[in-house]
Amino acid sequence: MKMFKRILRIALYTLLVVVAAVVGALVVLTKTERGRANLAGMISTMASSDDRKVTVSGIDGIWSGALTVDHVVLEDREGAWLVARKLAVDWSPLALLSKNFSADRIAAGRIELARLPVAGTQPSQGGATTLPVSVDIK
Repeated sequence: MKMFKRILRIALYTLLVVVAAVVGALVVLTKTERGRANLAGMISTMASSDDRKVTVSGIDGIWSGALTVDHVVLEDREGAWLVARKLAVDWSPLALLSKNFSADRIAAGRIELARLPVAGTQPSQGGATTLPVSVDIK
């Protein structure tokens, strides 16, 4: 019984260290200027592909519910075709815990559409694309 309690205590301490590391990483990624720039770079990389490039910059207010993004640029093989500036989203970060994206307002200061995008060279995957969360925009 004594050995079981010791193993349980070690497991609990390990879990606490992991949770603290995750919370610390989230704070560094969202509360510091350099962290937000790194987060924007990660989002840009994940959203980009061989046929398209997405550039996100100037993220702020992630956990306050008043998210702002300075620029989002969409590019294809011929260059930038859409630039959105001063984006604002009034959303509920806590709603993500129930796999729901809930926003009261999504706005842009300016959207510049230079042209329609060029079709990609990669064949279409066919079938519907689904999001990992439900979306509720008022």
